[in-house]
Amino acid sequence: MGGRHGKHGKKRGGPAPVALATASEAQLRAETQAFLATSQHRGAVNRARVLVSRFPGRASEELYVHAFRQRMAALFHGGRTAEVAQALDDAVADLPGRRSELVAACVGPALRAGDAKPLVRELVRPEATPQDVEMLHDAVRRHLVHPCVLADAQDLPTDHALRAGAAAVWQAFRAVTSGPTGPTALDALREIPRRSPLAPWRMTVEAVHALYAGDVSRVEALAGAIPNDAACAPLVPVLRRLATGRGRPASDTEGALAEVLLGEPPELRARLRQLDEALAGDDSRGFVNGAIRLMPKLERANPRLATDLAVEIARQWG
Repeated sequence: MGGRHGKHGKKRGGPAPVALATASEAQLRAETQAFLATSQHRGAVNRARVLVSRFPGRASEELYVHAFRQRMAALFHGGRTAEVAQALDDAVADLPGRRSELVAACVGPALRAGDAKPLVRELVRPEATPQDVEMLHDAVRRHLVHPCVLADAQDLPTDHALRAGAAAVWQAFRAVTSGPTGPTALDALREIPRRSPLAPWRMTVEAVHALYAGDVSRVEALAGAIPNDAACAPLVPVLRRLATGRGRPASDTEGALAEVLLGEPPELRARLRQLDEALAGDDSRGFVNGAIRLMPKLERANPRLATDLAVEIARQWG
């Protein structure tokens, strides 16, 4: 009973077929939009390909680029990255004059999904122009949410500025989120200039270092310098909240980011939550007893938080 439409015999929704050789421009545009509306992104790109072939012009190209962006987002969201390189090559062959836009539509979602391959493929391309490189750098600044994937990009030379910078960021980030560090922890970051696409990540790591040092004004200054469209911008409200102690996480995501920045072991975080519950339940004795037992571990993991906890113990004891 399933037939060729699946085991339930249902055909996936989509546009009614048209004769491509005789279809009007309006029909091809409508069919492309209908494919997009039903999340059939490959079909949308294929119809847009016919559109730009039969009715060339800016409007046709804009719809093609839009369909391609949607397809790239769907491929990375679904983990179907094996199709990306060929899809990009086909799109560039169709629209060679829109290469930069098509590459950007591929590289951005890839970086956010933790895949640096499309970026590296373009960085090492011999024909890459300065404008191409500038576009790629902008993609790194806006979409690199996992510096480690660029640091580990095997197809990029280890001395490439972006790979070396990402490695420095990742090493320093891991160090500062593991607890207090020495004065040399940020030395490697000095090689990242302020105009680098990795500069927002450099400032984020420096802000975390300042957070552990208790330098609230420096945390504020660094957080305020991170562009709103940078990939690491979601960390800014977390840094400010942790530095000032004001407010609660605006979302579960922000709470998770705060835990990453604090760098506390899971067991320690669980015990801290128990103390929070004791305070919320007006169980002063339970809070004080639990806090005293926790203090030695907390002093090693997060001295600043240990100091705050000691103040709260004294307040509850009194």
